[in-house]
Amino acid sequence: MGRAGSRCAICNSELTHLDGLDSIVGDEAHIRSRKPSGPRHEPDYPVEMVDTYANLILLCKAHHKLVDDNWVVFPSEALEEIKRNHEHRVKESLTNEASDWVEDPDVRRLETGTELANIVMSASAYVMGNDHPGDEEEATIISALLQEAQDWGDIAGDVGQRGRVDAAMSLHSQLEDLAARGFAVVGGLGRYRIARGLIVPTAFVRIVRVAAPQGEDGFAGAAQGAADE
Repeated sequence: MGRAGSRCAICNSELTHLDGLDSIVGDEAHIRSRKPSGPRHEPDYPVEMVDTYANLILLCKAHHKLVDDNWVVFPSEALEEIKRNHEHRVKESLTNEASDWVEDPDVRRLETGTELANIVMSASAYVMGNDHPGDEEEATIISALLQEAQDWGDIAGDVGQRGRVDAAMSLHSQLEDLAARGFAVVGGLGRYRIARGLIVPTAFVRIVRVAAPQGEDGFAGAAQGAADE
């Protein structure tokens, strides 16, 4: 949702607020359906790609129904072009107005995959980073967790409760791998201005190296320092 500015790719309507209240009122719609009977199903399209960002487009509920009911008018190539053009408009709309946290994230050490999944799957944008890896293996593990966390966040509206559990389990396994190599993950959910007049729930996630076991106060200082960067 972050690259789309939390707006419908067709009508540009805001999809994270309704009647002054925070709410996800849009859909992460499939460009190609998983079901053979569904709109724009392509038998040769890789099954593992169906629920990924590449095959999703952010739409309001009205336009989601419109493109699925009229899939001949809106083939997959047309939706991909609409998505590209919309994301380009969002990027171009950024102004010199300082991007900044409007509401600071509640940064803390994330002990479980459930904590991390809840943060990224409640966000519309992401601010992610990491301490410098010591070797190629560390770089691979670090980048894999950050990318998977964002991928789960991008498809959060489409996976259901079982998907959220799967996300938590997969991310937890990676958290344990990082911990074994001396890293910890800190993060929290806040609100960030990403464009003119556009403030969205945003996940802050950072992988930090823990040189030695620290007491609670020591780690809290490290976590806050990461958030302030």
